Amino acid sequence: SGELAAGSKVRLDGTAAVELEVLEIEPPNTLTYRLPAAYGELPPHTGTLWVKPSLTGAEIDWIIKLDSERGLLGLGGPKRAAESAMKRALRALKSLVESESYRRPEVGGGERRRAWDDV
Repeated sequence: SGELAAGSKVRLDGTAAVELEVLEIEPPNTLTYRLPAAYGELPPHTGTLWVKPSLTGAEIDWIIKLDSERGLLGLGGPKRAAESAMKRALRALKSLVESESYRRPEVGGGERRRAWDDV
């Protein structure tokens, strides 16, 4: 659809089968997503993240919530797992976020748009 909204799907790099699903967007910075199937080292999970603009594009400021039936154990723990999932999807999410921020000015501001342009 080209806009960032609940139900948006983001295909992850290197796979035609696994898509990260956006469950909820709470403007301007909170994003809840679901990874429905294992992706590399990442088990299926749901995460709610605070995404902030940065000099390098966008980054996860902190993990608000992270749920997995099996638990997100492994190197770096839950924060690393969520960051890994989002970093792999940021380029795909970027165009959705940009189109949404231009279409609806209340979603992000000029600084945020410029930061995302560098992703």
